[in-house]
Amino acid sequence: MQFQTGRLTASMSTFSGVRHVELVGQIDERADLGPIVENVDWSVIFDLAAVSFINSIGVREWLRLLRRLHEKSVLVSLRRCSEAMVHEMNMIVEMVAYVRVESFFLPYMCDDCGAEASLCIEVQPHRQLLHKMQAPSQRCPECKGTMNFSDVPGRYLLFASQAAEHEAI
Repeated sequence: MQFQTGRLTASMSTFSGVRHVELVGQIDERADLGPIVENVDWSVIFDLAAVSFINSIGVREWLRLLRRLHEKSVLVSLRRCSEAMVHEMNMIVEMVAYVRVESFFLPYMCDDCGAEASLCIEVQPHRQLLHKMQAPSQRCPECKGTMNFSDVPGRYLLFASQAAEHEAI
């Protein structure tokens, strides 16, 4: 099942009884996330890699969605959270209050060749580092050198420590 709402496309499928929702585009004043709630029973995984933008009204709609799912006792997991979503998760604690974050994108830069990349980090293997607001180093896809996190850890990874308080990461 797929539906378009403003500049956002939601694609829904079910695997092993778990609803998977991939969001592509912008979560803004045109996005109506209500149909998602109607199509989720007990567990949902959101793939947020292609969310390119979210504004304050989009944050409000996203929080409404999370609250309604929480009221229905739906287990919510977030995968491949885009940098746009991570920025909002850092500013608004409630964005991680009712969810489990499984993976998210981090900006990296290679010390050897200068390449920049947004790399997806799985939370589980790096849980201890992330709780300390430290990013794991990564291999450069270009030269295989060492890539280092290219943002301010205390700002970009703030949501990780907040999520740890709620056991959401």
